[in-house]
Amino acid sequence: MTALPGTDLTLRLMYTYQGGGAPPKLIVKAEWDEAEDWLEGNVD
Repeated sequence: MTALPGTDLTLRLMYTYQGGGAPPKLIVKAEWDEAEDWLEGNVD
């Protein structure tokens, strides 16, 4: 996934966190939509 202009990819929620410091917290609508689609298809 490509970072949006002006954002730091390592701060995004779906970034693969490697530990050290605070975990990423920035959420982007496209990532939220992807997570919601997955939940609808995999959770009853």
